[in-house]
Amino acid sequence: LTSDTPNPPDVASNPPEYTGIVKQIDDIAKEVTVRIDSIDNGNGSGPIIAKNGNTYYVATAAHVVKHQDSYTVVTPDGEEYPVNDNTITIFEGVDIAVLEFESNKSYQVAKLGKYNSGVEIINDLRKVGHGWIFVSGFPGYTRTETTPPQRYLSTGKIWSQESASFAQKDQYSAYDGQDLTYTAQSYRGMSGGPVFDSQGRVIGINTASEAEYLGGKDVGMGQSLGIPMGTLVGLASRANIQSSWLQIETDKPSDLTAENVETIRNQLFNLKKPNKDANAYEWLNYCNQLWRAFEYTEAVNACGQALQKQPDLAQAYYMMGLSFIYDSKYTKALTAFENATQIDDRFHQAWRWQGFSLFALQRYPEAITAYEKAVKLAPDEFTYYMGLGYALQAEKLYPEAIKAYTQ
Repeated sequence: LTSDTPNPPDVASNPPEYTGIVKQIDDIAKEVTVRIDSIDNGNGSGPIIAKNGNTYYVATAAHVVKHQDSYTVVTPDGEEYPVNDNTITIFEGVDIAVLEFESNKSYQVAKLGKYNSGVEIINDLRKVGHGWIFVSGFPGYTRTETTPPQRYLSTGKIWSQESASFAQKDQYSAYDGQDLTYTAQSYRGMSGGPVFDSQGRVIGINTASEAEYLGGKDVGMGQSLGIPMGTLVGLASRANIQSSWLQIETDKPSDLTAENVETIRNQLFNLKKPNKDANAYEWLNYCNQLWRAFEYTEAVNACGQALQKQPDLAQAYYMMGLSFIYDSKYTKALTAFENATQIDDRFHQAWRWQGFSLFALQRYPEAITAYEKAVKLAPDEFTYYMGLGYALQAEKLYPEAIKAYTQ
């Protein structure tokens, strides 16, 4: 898992001019998102979540501030405030932290959305106005660079917490309390940044992206991950934050209109195609970005370009298969996952989705075989047992299904 996806957008030289709902969200994000700088460990991001007198409280990812370093909060007006080490609270077992800074200036405090949101099943991604979220943060830089990063806004759809395990890549995605799963793109430096709903309320803290280390760099192989606001609210008192200092709302946002969705797509899905000299891994990253943007046909084409550069790249077939899955093209998805496992017989995620494709095609005995292969390769992945249980149940093999579910 990593918050690094190569080639973040050049927003410094191309500042966006948003309109409509995107501008509404971005205006809120601009006022509540801060940059967290360090001397030796790059930067992170975070929202201002509370205020008491001249003390402001900022939430972020724990890994942003876990090192022995000198941290500084850079507020939306460009002011820099040093962070006292004694005011950093890192919570055990969850990738979230709270830090404080002092200022007599007035800064906006974020509204928090505490509710279960998101799309329930794969086909719900097609529902036009359902489950949209936005991630704000500062793509990474180091103090040796002369120009600090500009804040970046990305968008996508979010899974419900109940469905997140089905959408996540593997068990490591669920580590450290990362119960939010969404398609919005995340870059190094955006760790700790706020995840907004369509009403501009912070519903989570962005923490990581699903990736693999290929060709000497991190390559996107899935979705983005975060900590739900309910987790932070439950821990707030440990950071000496009183509940009365938090602006919490519990009502779910309404679905967006088709016009709002079109505005979002036009302004936040402007993806840059790799140049002609790009290698297979750059095309694979582009495929991942297109898949997250629901451009499934173009994602398949990008994976095809990666395979032209490197025909034995199993991960390209895997990403191609995911694109077909989310486009409900299960026969083509099956072929892609079969190609992935032919190249790498131990690619357990590909065996898992091969089982899913076969189940969707009602080829239950073959689905059982694929899931059994996945379980054998990764016996600690509980979602594989769930998929196996579904396939066994479809074949009326109830004792065997119970055994899988129990496991």
